[in-house]
Amino acid sequence: MLSFAKLKALIIQDVTLSYKLLRLLNSAAMGLRRKVESIQQALVILGLGAIRTWTTLIAMNAIESVPPELMMNALIRAKMCEKLASEYGFQEQTGFLTGMLSNLDVMMGISMENLMTSLPLSGEIKLALTHGGGPLGSLLKAVALYEQGEWDKIQDSHLTLSQMSDAYVEATDWAIQAKSVL
Repeated sequence: MLSFAKLKALIIQDVTLSYKLLRLLNSAAMGLRRKVESIQQALVILGLGAIRTWTTLIAMNAIESVPPELMMNALIRAKMCEKLASEYGFQEQTGFLTGMLSNLDVMMGISMENLMTSLPLSGEIKLALTHGGGPLGSLLKAVALYEQGEWDKIQDSHLTLSQMSDAYVEATDWAIQAKSVL
């Protein structure tokens, strides 16, 4: 497990990552009440899990071969999964990370199974990403079906179309703002 001190040390060693993280955290997309002025402050305010998620997002955005549309889809899906995660009994961060990584295989040109062998993720996240299994996989499937406009195929009793619609609108607005600062 990556400790607070180790994560801080890794982030501050990379000037570009530090800059992008602070810029993102201070953007309107984050909606924080006060300005974040240091990596230490960011870690304290957001916690290790959120910082890991955001640094992963920034790193994914740096992959030059990723079409902007695919990155935008990953952002929207991540935020939708975050908004709906509690309906499945998961923390928002878990939903966000699962949604964000759901297109990583396409972005990297590597099978999801191979990617999962090298990432330190929970078994629930790995199951959702590789086989669409478990409650997290159900969430991911429902979000993907909603994105594709296949609302009649969403067989999930956890969510209403109204909840999904609200989450999609909010996620899209958020993704547009976040993309402008990445």
